Amino acid sequence: MQFSARSVPAVQCRTCYNPRVKPRWALGKFRAGVQYGDWKGTAAADNVDYGHGLQKYLEDKKLITDEEYLVAASMWVGENPGGGEIDQVYVHAYIYAGDDKLETVAAAIENQAEIPVREVDLALKIEDFIAMFKRFEVVLTWSSLDIGDREYRVVERTE
Repeated sequence: MQFSARSVPAVQCRTCYNPRVKPRWALGKFRAGVQYGDWKGTAAADNVDYGHGLQKYLEDKKLITDEEYLVAASMWVGENPGGGEIDQVYVHAYIYAGDDKLETVAAAIENQAEIPVREVDLALKIEDFIAMFKRFEVVLTWSSLDIGDREYRVVERTE
């Protein structure tokens, strides 16, 4: 697959370690990672109604074409020593070239060991990124406990 020659300026966190900023054409995985990995977990989101989501944002900014499909996104928060206000987050949109229909893209990448994507780097306010989804949840567990897939029972709740 060929990607267009248009240039999208990279946005890099200049003051922190960011495992998502990789050299051009580097291999990566669609899995979160940070420098020390003290906490690990999962995230889930519901797509917002068309017209407000990340795909629409990319279309409005002319960062995605009619023949491309947004297959993944990551959000990175740089070093925060605690208590400080977060000015912006770094969002990486991973775009697959070839079609703009989910079914077609799913069939095309099903048997590919490596999925060729174009990465678009954005700096956004955290509330602007989260507002691109209808619902958004992140669950983190202390990594050395390995309890991510275990059931739990709430025995008391404090509000």
